[in-house]
Amino acid sequence: MISIYKSINKLGYLLVGYSVIKIFGAETAIILCRLIDESNYAKKNSEICYNCFLVDIESMAQLLNFSVESIINGITTLKKSRCVSVWNTTTESSYVVRIEEAEIQKIIRTKERSEHFTTWDYRLNDIQTLRNYDCNYCDSTEKLRELVHSYEDRIPEVAFVVCDIAIENFEQKSGKSFWETKGDIISNMLDENAFNAEELYDLIYNQTQDLKI
Repeated sequence: MISIYKSINKLGYLLVGYSVIKIFGAETAIILCRLIDESNYAKKNSEICYNCFLVDIESMAQLLNFSVESIINGITTLKKSRCVSVWNTTTESSYVVRIEEAEIQKIIRTKERSEHFTTWDYRLNDIQTLRNYDCNYCDSTEKLRELVHSYEDRIPEVAFVVCDIAIENFEQKSGKSFWETKGDIISNMLDENAFNAEELYDLIYNQTQDLKI
């Protein structure tokens, strides 16, 4: 499967680091990452001198949908933090900027250690596996989950979440337990067929559409 980033790359996107957001706040973090983009562009196209490049704050404001004042405040914050060096110019609405890469890395590493930031995945694994979460599945979904795991342990947790939504809807509308009315059908079908997450959901969804029991 093509990365979402790659698929929309031709439209343009801005990568903003999680730690940078925590350290500087979202707005200043976005400004820093845009400055890094502009620095990379200048280097790639040999439009750079001693790692310095030109920045048009009005253009950046329009691009990021921020006010010019917000751009100036963000750059000032980054300057005070020594993440960038900045010089005024005589050219309208422009600065000379240099990204202080070593200082940025130092700040991020120091903050991550001192404030106990999470590891690189920033709970991406936790939420997808629902580790350390109270799932609160209904009884029918818990029985389904137990049965499925007796056959296949690589069904993603999101499959049970969407199944639970369908099952809850069925039980609310019918006033009956899904597992008591459909459990044998589900068990037989899972016993007889190989299945993946989508096929599991399709099976459950189709069975929940029959409310005439």
